[in-house]
Amino acid sequence: MDEPVLNLGQMQVEHFLLALGEEEFPTPASGSAAGMTAAIGAGLLAMSCRICLKKNPRSVHLRKTLDEALKIRQDCLRLANEDMHVFTRVLSAMKHRKSRPEPYGEAIREATGTLMSIVRQCRRLLEYTVWIVEHCSRTMYEDLGTVAHLAEAAAMAAALGARGNARMVPDPGYEEAVRHELEEHLGSIRQDLARVQTLFHHDEAPRSDRKEGDQ
Repeated sequence: MDEPVLNLGQMQVEHFLLALGEEEFPTPASGSAAGMTAAIGAGLLAMSCRICLKKNPRSVHLRKTLDEALKIRQDCLRLANEDMHVFTRVLSAMKHRKSRPEPYGEAIREATGTLMSIVRQCRRLLEYTVWIVEHCSRTMYEDLGTVAHLAEAAAMAAALGARGNARMVPDPGYEEAVRHELEEHLGSIRQDLARVQTLFHHDEAPRSDRKEGDQ
């Protein structure tokens, strides 16, 4: 099977969605969708950072967070494209997995690694989102809340694929290692999402509902 010629980073949104709906490979699938979702969230985080920098242009932390958001966006876009490539190799190797199990196992591990990288990027995205929420204006809450939910959704989708792939590798230790790492990442993501939601609820609560000493 030939290598994919599609480049998701150069596609218009409409073309990406059309390609996502195709059944003939190479074409983007669930891993690419997860990567693009995380990239969209990172783009929103970058926008929020730029708006905050207008009010606080000397903030070193805001500038660093902006730089990291742009890096996460680029990394997730790369991973979305990479997923399409590695999944195509999995399909190619699958045709001969009984006679040539090694190439199939290598392709599955590579595809799993790409999905795990998407989960890691989503965790980073949530960590930076929490920091921005703690230092931004209330006017940014809707955008930052969207970032948090997009990151969680992308992570859960990528984790679903990673778990499924890991079960297809004839190595119980590999599947256990993937499961353990996913539990750690998803646990942190859930905690950060809950932190964002708590901060929103605290700031939007009426004064009479707040405890004495709350600001």
